[in-house]
Amino acid sequence: MGELDPRLETESKWKQEFREGVVYYLKDGKVRGVLLWNTWGQVDNARAIIGTTRRLE
Repeated sequence: MGELDPRLETESKWKQEFREGVVYYLKDGKVRGVLLWNTWGQVDNARAIIGTTRRLE
């Protein structure tokens, strides 16, 4: 959801590499998009961080 442009910087957090995790799309230090990969029930959390500048942990 959000802007999933391959030209943007990405940061990923995987529970199981390339099987379950989240890919964040960043522009100017802000989260512009979030790709949930086999991660269920996190849509509201993803929406909440789009546009924020908080550090991803």
